[in-house]
Amino acid sequence: MPVAVRSVEYLGDYRLRLTFNSGESGVADLAELVRSTPNAAPLRDQEEFQRVFLDEWPTLAWP
Repeated sequence: MPVAVRSVEYLGDYRLRLTFNSGESGVADLAELVRSTPNAAPLRDQEEFQRVFLDEWPTLAWP
């Protein structure tokens, strides 16, 4: 079975706790990615970043 993200939780400061279908979990700090990627500019607003959800794939997504 392929490993997939089962849940995502916003922790603050561009950090997300990811839980996988394998039972493993960890924290991803996306601060540098959000700050350095031009297409991620809208996510620099913390209120927008915290709206993260899993789409139907399941992949991290934002409205």
